[in-house]
Amino acid sequence: MKSRKKLLSLSTAAILSLTIAGQSLAATAVFTDLDLVAAKDKIISLQSQGIVSGVSNELFQPNATLSAAQGIQLIVNALGLNLDAIRFVKAPLASDYFAKAKNDAWYSQSFIIAANNGLKLPADLDPDQKWTKATFTNELLLALDGHNIMHMMKLPAIEIKDRAEIALDDLAPIQAAIYKGIATLDADGKFHPNTEITRAQAAEMIFNTLKYIHQPSAPIGETGQIGQTVYENPQYGFRFTLPDSWKGYTIVTDKWEGLSIGDPQGDKIVESGAKLSIRHPQWTAEQPRQDIPILVFTVDQWNKLQQDKFHIGAAPIGPSELTRSDKYVFALPARYNFAYPDGYQEVEDILKNNPIQPIIPVGGQTGQVSQTVYENSQYGFRFTLPDSWKGYTIVTDKWEGLSIGDPQGDKIVESGAKLNIRHPQWTAEQPRQDIPILVFTVDQWNKLQQDKFHIGAAPIGPSELTRSDKYVFALPARYNFAYPDGYQEVEDILKNNPIQPIK
Repeated sequence: MKSRKKLLSLSTAAILSLTIAGQSLAATAVFTDLDLVAAKDKIISLQSQGIVSGVSNELFQPNATLSAAQGIQLIVNALGLNLDAIRFVKAPLASDYFAKAKNDAWYSQSFIIAANNGLKLPADLDPDQKWTKATFTNELLLALDGHNIMHMMKLPAIEIKDRAEIALDDLAPIQAAIYKGIATLDADGKFHPNTEITRAQAAEMIFNTLKYIHQPSAPIGETGQIGQTVYENPQYGFRFTLPDSWKGYTIVTDKWEGLSIGDPQGDKIVESGAKLSIRHPQWTAEQPRQDIPILVFTVDQWNKLQQDKFHIGAAPIGPSELTRSDKYVFALPARYNFAYPDGYQEVEDILKNNPIQPIIPVGGQTGQVSQTVYENSQYGFRFTLPDSWKGYTIVTDKWEGLSIGDPQGDKIVESGAKLNIRHPQWTAEQPRQDIPILVFTVDQWNKLQQDKFHIGAAPIGPSELTRSDKYVFALPARYNFAYPDGYQEVEDILKNNPIQPIK
């Protein structure tokens, strides 16, 4: 996440109109030009949610080409992006960010929102430019990745017949979109990246994106308990939590090799380290299953890898970090599941739940990290903080779940505790990033996943941190949107899976 400081002074209140092209939403109109469109039901569903509208009450113009302005507003609207938590020295203008933008145009507000939400748009963007399939896919997937929904580095390559036509910067987002069911190939296995994207095609991708975001989590037992097996590695100091079906796993030890870059005498091994593969108990040579591979780097090796001082394998995409301690970085190899062996989807699901945690040494051992621990006996969890948070305070609040589709408007149908861990240096004059924790009962969480209520305006819901048999502890969507002091430290704390249920 990029570091962007906001100067505090003037409040910006902005409401994004719910359109694809700037016209007002006609909530009750039925489009008359969708009968021959395969995505008709998806477009109507998006219209009912206020995410798209037509060029008039009756016409959607599904075959019209999507412009840059329309595409940006569609992405902003679908992801629920806004400026609610940002303060500016002066009222922002679209032309502050994009030289060709008009400040009184219908799209101006969405341009300001996009610029302040990490979309990687060029400063010379032409609002009337016709977007291609590759451009729209790239912007949509990068916007999703910036909100921690997608993890493109972990995805296997997809065979695309017209891959040679895809620019290198567009390849990973396009592969991710296909792999997650957001985009599709045609009957010949082609993507047609340079073809102009139509309004119907873009709307269908948005529908598929929201479906992916809100897909239900893995089912759990009636009591909410999930059987677990734990692999602990005292040599490198980490713990990996597995489903109980992995009981009887084996560890296959190997090594990774880092090769020199730009050496006139060819690649030479300049770094190496451990590669540990957790192997499923049902794995056999005749019927192999997906391993869980973990690359172990020293922090110094990892920093060198990020600085391109060596590379691992032939892929331009390097390993992706899983977690780290003060000595080691634990990472996932690029395209580890490229061959799609049996069990690859199960491994993906395991990795979504942040299963690896560093084991903090105790006593006077080398590498010890001083810690402060917040224990909450009411809800039964423990949160481990750096020692610099000693003297923290807990600010109690509540979250409210609002009804969906109620003709009388949003009503509060669920509520629960919101606990903010506040840094001891926080002051009203110089606020710092809190660590917010939403507490749900398992039943409330399941209802939230089933879209029986929503929290806030964004279609992106809270993300699960951990759970017990009674409660799910979650992080609010876009909790650090305003980038206050200390937000990066909080991000680093959360990477180390600091919250654990107390049995």
